[in-house]
Amino acid sequence: VGKTLALVGVLAALLVAGIGVLSGESLLEMFVTAVSVAVAVVPEGLPAVVTITIALGAASLVRQNALTRRLQAVETLGAASVICTDKTGTLTENKMTATAIWTPMGRYSVTGTGYDPSGHIAMDGDKRRASNDPVLAGLLEVCAGCNHANLQHRDGAWIMIGSPTEGALMTLAYKGWAALADPAQVIAETPFNSDRKRMSVLRDTPDGPRILTKGAPERLRDLCACVIGPDG
Repeated sequence: VGKTLALVGVLAALLVAGIGVLSGESLLEMFVTAVSVAVAVVPEGLPAVVTITIALGAASLVRQNALTRRLQAVETLGAASVICTDKTGTLTENKMTATAIWTPMGRYSVTGTGYDPSGHIAMDGDKRRASNDPVLAGLLEVCAGCNHANLQHRDGAWIMIGSPTEGALMTLAYKGWAALADPAQVIAETPFNSDRKRMSVLRDTPDGPRILTKGAPERLRDLCACVIGPDG
């Protein structure tokens, strides 16, 4: 509205000035007249009208359970014609689900949705568990041992306590029948941060201290000296 009024004001001022000069009026007088016309085009009550309109829009959004902290956001939202979002499950249900696993040994498919661990892990149609797949066992050990999420079964439903990402990994460990980590085995822990981009947990195991790490692939790749493959 403001841009339209400004454009109309400038055009009207130029038109009045041009007609006046062509009619023989002095240039200075027509300049003052043109400025007066441009100023008069913009109504004095425009700021109040805009503020009231935006407030009414915010109230309408509240009735639809959408709360806005700033009135300017309502005007911006009203001008939006396309809204693109990612991670639909996280935004709508605050849930994430691991559906596939890729390793040098092959691709695993994972069934089930949400935090219900009733699904299973399979490769080429053959169900796999941590007990019969060493590569999968190592991956699920990290999923369960380098994790703060907790799954609980309440009133016939599974409840996850923690972040959606860690909850998805913990559910994956359940589906693969991995051994759950003992909190008493934790010796030290380094949480995830923007610099390291990984989380590391030092655990006491029967084979001695063991570090479990999860995080950004590019950071973990730089730490690796070898890769588990078909040849060992």
